[in-house]
Amino acid sequence: MATGPPPGPSAPPAFHAPPVWRSLRGLTTALTVLFWAIVGANVLVVLALLNQRAAVEDAIDELLVDLHRVDDADNLVVAAAVLVTLLTLAIAVVFIIWMWRTAKNNEALGRARPRLSAGWAIGGWFIPVANFVLPILIMQDLWRGSDASVPRGDPNWRRARGSVLVGMWWGTLLASVIARIAAGSNSDEAGQYSSLTEYRTVNALLMLGALFAIPAGVLAMTVARGLADRQERCLEAHRLAWQQQSPPQPPLPA
Repeated sequence: MATGPPPGPSAPPAFHAPPVWRSLRGLTTALTVLFWAIVGANVLVVLALLNQRAAVEDAIDELLVDLHRVDDADNLVVAAAVLVTLLTLAIAVVFIIWMWRTAKNNEALGRARPRLSAGWAIGGWFIPVANFVLPILIMQDLWRGSDASVPRGDPNWRRARGSVLVGMWWGTLLASVIARIAAGSNSDEAGQYSSLTEYRTVNALLMLGALFAIPAGVLAMTVARGLADRQERCLEAHRLAWQQQSPPQPPLPA
């Protein structure tokens, strides 16, 4: 019977670089500034909408349209809305980067097999309808993963308690988005209204959207700062636990 050559040495296992820890301080500071700015911008939106409504109502009551006052009120609303839009775009970019880095830090903390991988911290925002759910699921898991009382490598980390603040932030954000979508559906593409009742409805919905956006901005800032601090404390707790082990285990990510 023919025999083949003796088996050679088995190939060494593939090398996988350990997860890299990256500080969130710079991104968290940028988000703090941006969230304060958009809170102020939404306050301006509320004031501008109140001023616009007063100008329109006064013109109707007096049966004399003061075009300059109405135009000035409209221009103020447009300017405030543009400011909110620009800040929203800036926040979206920085927050998605921050969220992705936070997810990678979750891996560096030894939180294996998350429900959604780090890539979903980016992609989850761009899937219609699903983006009403995916980001909150990821954020809650990031919060659970930063629990310093859960040992490194513990597979039960996903059973840790989530955050009420995260839920409140997402609830107010969705309420703001839905109110603004409803406002857009009550006017035509040019932003014109077929009746005074329709105008009042849109004005009220836009104001409601801005009012919800104010606490949403404050809560988002609080969640971002809180989660960054929790991850730092969790990493420190894991380092202390590692130093006390005998024999020592492989080093934690720098």
